[in-house]
Amino acid sequence: MKLTSNKWLRRTIDVSVVVVVIGFLVFGYFKYTKTDTTFTGQLSRQEVQAILLKEYQDSSISPNIGTGSLQLLMRKTRELPAEWLSRSKFFSTILAKNRIDRIGLSTQSCEDSCGGVNEGYAYPIPINQSELRKLQIETPKTKYPDLIILDVRGEQAYLESHIPGAVYVPMTEIVETVFPMNRWLPIVVVGNNYEETRIASEALYRMLFHFVYRFQYPYPYWNGEKETFLANGI
Repeated sequence: MKLTSNKWLRRTIDVSVVVVVIGFLVFGYFKYTKTDTTFTGQLSRQEVQAILLKEYQDSSISPNIGTGSLQLLMRKTRELPAEWLSRSKFFSTILAKNRIDRIGLSTQSCEDSCGGVNEGYAYPIPINQSELRKLQIETPKTKYPDLIILDVRGEQAYLESHIPGAVYVPMTEIVETVFPMNRWLPIVVVGNNYEETRIASEALYRMLFHFVYRFQYPYPYWNGEKETFLANGI
């Protein structure tokens, strides 16, 4: 009986330690990923670009961080809770709502021009593989323009393998590329991790795109049809 009690006590302690560690990581992520800029309405192209570049440089995906550096390890550790949680639609929606509140984004930011389509949503909207396939099939048949799948993983990764129909746009060129586009275009952002898709999709939302989706898993989890632009294929 005593042995059983000790075993139960050790398990309780182990679980408590895990909960404390996860709680600490989640707290750290939300505390240190707040954007200073408050969204008060239509931002200029330059303002959106400045915010995107700052978030890009402050994240683990910044090209200015040395591989294996302590700074990279610290940033990855800080981003780890969101990376885990973002793969669940429920928690991904909570993350999106939290980000909207923290950076000042609002579903009412487009005033009356949204026609009510934004009501009840937290942007970007998390979307899984089956939902994306359905969107690919149904979108051309609706009254809205064709779907855009925006791949922000990097040129080499895109050339090697990508979702059919996806277009590659470097993270730092997203604003210049999509700013002139129709704001009613539905756009799905695909990346290798949560930070890539978050930074890109939030930039789209700051530019008042009304239908912003984020593929909720890293691209390697896509097990559907793929395209390649390399001779050896994938």
